Amino acid sequence: AGTWFEGKVYKNGQPANGFKVVFSYAPDAAPSTNPMISGPHEGYNGWSTGYYSHIISANKPVSGNWYVWIVNDAGQRISEVANFQSKGPGGDCNQAVVDFDSR
Repeated sequence: AGTWFEGKVYKNGQPANGFKVVFSYAPDAAPSTNPMISGPHEGYNGWSTGYYSHIISANKPVSGNWYVWIVNDAGQRISEVANFQSKGPGGDCNQAVVDFDSR
């Protein structure tokens, strides 16, 4: 088991596709990976509306302080920044759920 997080993106309380979710070690830092697109898309056709998932480490749990947000096509943040901590090997928290909803 590794370290990962998942969630849903909502717009006005309804699941929404096509939003780009990124994460990093600091708020507004360069994303650690390419954005993950919410909802079904090429390579992820079975995902439910609004769903996304990011793998931080597939091979083993890693400890860290992680920040998650949504970006637009230009890479600019368009959401609040969420934060969670993973505990690493032997820890009790290596998975998280991070949902976003518009106000």
